[in-house]
Amino acid sequence: MHELSTLNKRKYTVMAFCLMKDNSHIILRRKGSEVSQSHLPDWSGSWKKADVIINLKYLRLLIAYVHRLPVEHGISTNFQTYPYTSFTDILYNRKSMISVSDVLKLYGSREYFLEMHRAVLQDLYLERIEFGS
Repeated sequence: MHELSTLNKRKYTVMAFCLMKDNSHIILRRKGSEVSQSHLPDWSGSWKKADVIINLKYLRLLIAYVHRLPVEHGISTNFQTYPYTSFTDILYNRKSMISVSDVLKLYGSREYFLEMHRAVLQDLYLERIEFGS
């Protein structure tokens, strides 16, 4: 978590994250530019993967997908109660490293944020191809 806080204070805004034992994800926005999705740095500090995301519809789907990863990986039966994602920080506007206001602006409302998270996201990769992100 310290690494996320450091990123947020520097040149990135943290939009969403999910921490799991061997597969963690973070969605960052470089301050003043586009959004990128990355795996967290490994212990040597290098990034394992980064994709630039410029389509807002895909970004909304991706944030929901990242929050749902514990269920997809069989770690949790309910993504809303898994403690190591930014989902509840955003939903309840908790003070954290997440830019809650920026995330909620993407969705337009807290209700739509919830609706997108409850939607079935099986076609995320098709959406990615369709929207060119």
